[in-house]
Amino acid sequence: MANHLYAIHDPSRDWPGIIRDAGMTGWAVISEGIGDDPTNRSGEDYTWLAGYGVTPIVRLNYSHHGEGTIPLPNRYNAFAERCANFVTASAGCRHWIIGNEPNIRAERYADVPITPASFAECFNKCRLQIKHRSVQHNVMPAAVAPYNDETGWCLDYWHDMLSAIVMTDGGADGLAVHTYSRGPDPASIVSEDKMQGEYSDYYNGFRAYRDFLALVPAVMRALPTYITETDQLEPWADANSGWVEEAYAEINEWNGRQGHQKIYCLALYRWLKHDQWYIDGKNGVINDFRDALRRGYTIPELPTVPMPPYPNPEPPEPRPPTTTPEPEPTRDIDPRLIARGVHFDFVHPPAGTGYWRITDALWLDEAEADAVGPDHHILGTIKRANQEVAGVLMVVNWPNGSARVISKGDQAYATYNYDWPMSASLNEFSIKVDDGAPSDAAHGIGMGKGGNPGIHTSTWIEYEWTISEGVTAPVPPFPPRPEPAGELEHPLPGSVITQHWGENAANYARFGMWGHNGVDLGNRPLRTPVRSIAAGIVAYSDFDAAYGHYVRVDHPALGCYSMYCHLDEPGALEGIRLEAGATVGLLGTSGNSSGVHLHLEIRLHNQDGTYREDCPMPKGRVDPQTWCILHGLKL
Repeated sequence: MANHLYAIHDPSRDWPGIIRDAGMTGWAVISEGIGDDPTNRSGEDYTWLAGYGVTPIVRLNYSHHGEGTIPLPNRYNAFAERCANFVTASAGCRHWIIGNEPNIRAERYADVPITPASFAECFNKCRLQIKHRSVQHNVMPAAVAPYNDETGWCLDYWHDMLSAIVMTDGGADGLAVHTYSRGPDPASIVSEDKMQGEYSDYYNGFRAYRDFLALVPAVMRALPTYITETDQLEPWADANSGWVEEAYAEINEWNGRQGHQKIYCLALYRWLKHDQWYIDGKNGVINDFRDALRRGYTIPELPTVPMPPYPNPEPPEPRPPTTTPEPEPTRDIDPRLIARGVHFDFVHPPAGTGYWRITDALWLDEAEADAVGPDHHILGTIKRANQEVAGVLMVVNWPNGSARVISKGDQAYATYNYDWPMSASLNEFSIKVDDGAPSDAAHGIGMGKGGNPGIHTSTWIEYEWTISEGVTAPVPPFPPRPEPAGELEHPLPGSVITQHWGENAANYARFGMWGHNGVDLGNRPLRTPVRSIAAGIVAYSDFDAAYGHYVRVDHPALGCYSMYCHLDEPGALEGIRLEAGATVGLLGTSGNSSGVHLHLEIRLHNQDGTYREDCPMPKGRVDPQTWCILHGLKL
């Protein structure tokens, strides 16, 4: 995440270089019009910004074309799902704003006023859907336009909107604020001028941000605040007036005061020539921004506020006393990578969860890259129990595309078992394991400024399958041949098998697979309820390009989990308990699917309590069809 206050509105490759070249970090405020089609699962890739040390804050609007920042209330559910789809499909962003200035007429749909209560309802639905996909995302309500009374006085609107959010959902993950001066004079930044008439208690200029923060409900006072738009109300003149430098000095001074809600960015509106307030090409303003960068204003340390799981699952069943958890394994991160702009998203799944952990990350200079083999590559090893493993799926993203990479056997290469050629790239690549389990990710990998095509360097990333910190007693070994445990529930009654376990080996070889790794059940109508085969806990409810919408249910009593893929929409929520036969989702054809069907997978415990992901099953393991037949479930 950025460590400095500096920010500009719009995704451009011009201004982030100004921040990077000054040795600073910063923020990009990006506005997206995404519509409200819940079947639209497209997103954007923002990982390229990491190479500049810039963190994106993305605003999700229903429309950019005068059709409303949010839709009418009867489409809130659809818009919420579209927002969650966009977030899930996007890479490189964790900060999201729902809507823009809902208090002004220009942001209404069909001129229907957006009341504070109706916006809060829409926001809560959107945040809930996004948080169901991943609690790691920070979701913020829209900023309110200052000095406006088209839907009631702006500060009353702000207070009522935040209060409604608190009462119905519990809050947000941050706050967005807009503030403007009444002209280009730097003195207007610190002006104490107040409004006229009935609003004479409130600031009439840049310091309106203080009025907004004074009305934040008490339970939101610890939330970080982001000023995502600021300008002079007039179009920017091509002059270095000192206004920009003074604005950043004002916010830095505010952050230095005790007891005040802290501000983490101040975004100049805007860079691109989409309206009259553009900065691109106005060297006077740009030089003013450079003068502000020389001040090196850092952001306050983010508060560490303990957050409950979202949504709150039922209390776990009591467990017997356990041993003290072992310390979390260390990671060996080359400081040269950090200096080159590489950053990492480290996951912290619940105790006992298996995940892919980056254990070693290294920048290879020309000599080191030549010694390893390929250059201009991302390469490394994928390991389980300190052994290299084949068939693990990874995803590499860059601004204009993505690719799947599959690890090879430990004999495939001399020292590594996966690699991807970056060519003469900028610092725009990211990589993570993409097999359905949580995974650390690395962003901002590349060859540096200009691509440096003549300098043959590489980046080494090593992943190790790890059980999350807090693992206590190991799971008892799963018996080599499970005894029949009574009839299980059929996940899709009336269906027929359309593809068996292990079939079509030649087709799946191109994905690095031994054959079909589940059972396909079809011949049932779209959106038929899919049922859990046994009682269990929803471990994952997510979306994947291959599996589409999928749900994984852990069955501790049976020593296995079941996974239901290609669902029509997001299924049962993570953390909830399901009884045998409970609906996990609706039959669909999402993801890499050729038609309406259910892809069912069942994985059994290894002796150490982990799950067997690769295939074929070793001796003592059984495929889903055999296992289900043993348990009376006829497929």
